[in-house]
Amino acid sequence: FNSGFYSKYFHNVSTLLNQNYSWLFHGVGKISERNECNNLIKSRTNTYGFLNEYFSLNDLWRIIFNYYKIKKKLKKIKTKNIFTFEKINFYSLFSDDWAKSISSPLLDILFFEIKFTNFLKVNRNVKEILYLMEFQPWESMLNKVAKNFGVKTKGTTHINIRPNLMQYYNSKLIHSYLHLPTLVGVNSEFCKKIFLKSGFNIEELINIEAQRYNYLLDNDETFDKKKIYKKKILLIITSINPIETKEMLEVFSLARSNVYFEKIYIKEHPSLPVNPIISSSIKDFPSYEVISGSMIDAFKYSDIVYTSNGSSTLLESVLCKKNTVTLLTLSSLPTPAFDKAPNLYFAYDKISLSEIFTKLIKDQNISNFNFNLKKDLYLNKNLYLWSKFLKI
Repeated sequence: FNSGFYSKYFHNVSTLLNQNYSWLFHGVGKISERNECNNLIKSRTNTYGFLNEYFSLNDLWRIIFNYYKIKKKLKKIKTKNIFTFEKINFYSLFSDDWAKSISSPLLDILFFEIKFTNFLKVNRNVKEILYLMEFQPWESMLNKVAKNFGVKTKGTTHINIRPNLMQYYNSKLIHSYLHLPTLVGVNSEFCKKIFLKSGFNIEELINIEAQRYNYLLDNDETFDKKKIYKKKILLIITSINPIETKEMLEVFSLARSNVYFEKIYIKEHPSLPVNPIISSSIKDFPSYEVISGSMIDAFKYSDIVYTSNGSSTLLESVLCKKNTVTLLTLSSLPTPAFDKAPNLYFAYDKISLSEIFTKLIKDQNISNFNFNLKKDLYLNKNLYLWSKFLKI
């Protein structure tokens, strides 16, 4: 925007945010683009710049002192007794993760604590902070520091919260000990139920639209007007998880000996290119074309979609009335986007995957799938719920 910024996570909500909010940025994706991004940000008026600007070398001694102070306390904990559940000791499974968590990750959150503290010291006019809520470690420090300064925080969900996203599950027993936002914007009924089970009060949970999925409201018009059923074309959607992506591609390569597709398109995750994975470790993978652009454009390539179950695009594919195939894999727990969906197929190995593809290719009928979108996600292009949330 000429007068603000546009976020691919906030989508059209960015317009609302530019009216009354200013942006604070974590950092730059590519180091090579740092100068360009710095110049862009300096040319805008509604920004506080980069968070890293609120740190100096003078802060380093405090971080080092606090780090060793905390580590000294943590070493007193008898870790062999804290991973026991129902009389079974899981220490051997968690010991490595525990050791890692008190090393560099601990340093990281201490850096964030200092940066957020310095930011609010300099910007005393800030009374509210809104952020994308994913339960990343830095969020805890943001909420802790903001509370010390009397600043309200609003965490917002921007993805399809799925049953296998374990970071969203917390016991009510520890809820009061966590540094959490003042209010949470929830984008679905399922999302709200998870937060209630984790200890949030209903008054702390405010409905907002699932802005990135608003395009699904148009899927009747966009996806039903098909001149040709693309039953011999396959769209593969991979995830950010390299293990899961490699596994689903390997199993597909083994299954395709009994299945023929005229064309294969791959929509890769922006952070995980598939070419290196396929060329280095998957033999005899068929020719394919990597496509870019939005998901709504990608879904136009094929009526059969093979997607990772660790990706939120599984939900989008089903709601866009695509025959959606996913592999139940050990690297990512199953994602039941629906209790039942007539166009969702689960494969377990190369044999079942081959059988599913064969059935879908031979099936000449296009089923009319009907879903209640409002039951699965809060959707409204007018962003009425978001407007109310921002005014609270």
